[in-house]
Amino acid sequence: MPTEIKDILPIMQAIAEGQACEDIWWRTDGEYAPVTFLVNCNDFFAWGCSDCEELTVEHLHVFVKACADDRTWGPQLYCARVRGERPQGACYRGMPKRVAEMFNACGPEREINLINPRPPTDGEA
Repeated sequence: MPTEIKDILPIMQAIAEGQACEDIWWRTDGEYAPVTFLVNCNDFFAWGCSDCEELTVEHLHVFVKACADDRTWGPQLYCARVRGERPQGACYRGMPKRVAEMFNACGPEREINLINPRPPTDGEA
């Protein structure tokens, strides 16, 4: 659902304050007009997959909280919280344990399969 003109500035302020500029895409054409903001989560939920989650004014508080919880992983944490889903297991490698615990709280343990071929680690400090 496209973002209303009045909601563009609050979303852009949250993106800047969360230092998440490199994780955000936007579209302004066709069904995406006047603007639709998208959070990049390529390869995060599925192995070898392009993916994104829409950033809406309704979920802006989730985005702000996720970026406050962790500056590095905030955008992906937003996606996981909105979807109610943990990332694929391979994403946990090198992740701080406290961040891994936040992702684990997003949803149930995932089955190992083609899109999630590796089990998660507990995160590494």
